[in-house]
Amino acid sequence: MTTLQSIWRTIYPSDNPHKWMPVVWLPFMFWFFLDPYWKHAGPLRWTLNTLYGLFFIFLYLQAFCRSDRVRNLCIALMILMAAIAMPFNLGAVGFLIYAAAAGGFKPKLRWVIVTLVIEVAILAFYVVRLHLELSSSASVTITGRSAGVLTRNCTSPTRRSNTSPR
Repeated sequence: MTTLQSIWRTIYPSDNPHKWMPVVWLPFMFWFFLDPYWKHAGPLRWTLNTLYGLFFIFLYLQAFCRSDRVRNLCIALMILMAAIAMPFNLGAVGFLIYAAAAGGFKPKLRWVIVTLVIEVAILAFYVVRLHLELSSSASVTITGRSAGVLTRNCTSPTRRSNTSPR
C-alpha cells in the first residue's frame, strides 16, 4: 500500500485540502475510453487511445497541483489534445470540459476568456467539419465554463465563511 501511495503522490502531489475535487470527475472519462469499442477498433487503436487518455489525465491532475506556468502549459496541452483527438474520438469533446474546469482555477480573467474563446472556436470548427449537433456542443461549452467557475468558487481558500466575528 505504501508503494501505491508513493506512486500516487508522484503523479498528484497536492497538499490542497480540496485535492479530491479533480479526481471526482475522472469517471466521466469513460466516454473517451469506450470510443474504440463502439467503432470496433483493433488492439493498436485501443492501446493508442488508452495511452492518449492516460496522458490527458496526467496533464489534468498536474493542472491542479503545479505552479501557474506549469498549470497554463497543462491547460494549453489539454485543449490541443482535445482538438487533435476529436476527429478520431468524439469522447474527446469532454476534454474541453476538463480543460475548462482546470482553467477555472486560474484567477486571471483574461486567461479564462482566452481559453473560452479557443474552446468555442474548436467546437465551432468541429460542429461544421464533423456535422456535430449544435445543441450538444453549446452544452459542452456552458458545462465546461460552469464547471470551471464553480470549481474555483467552491474550493477557493479566500471564500468567506458563514460565521461572522463577534
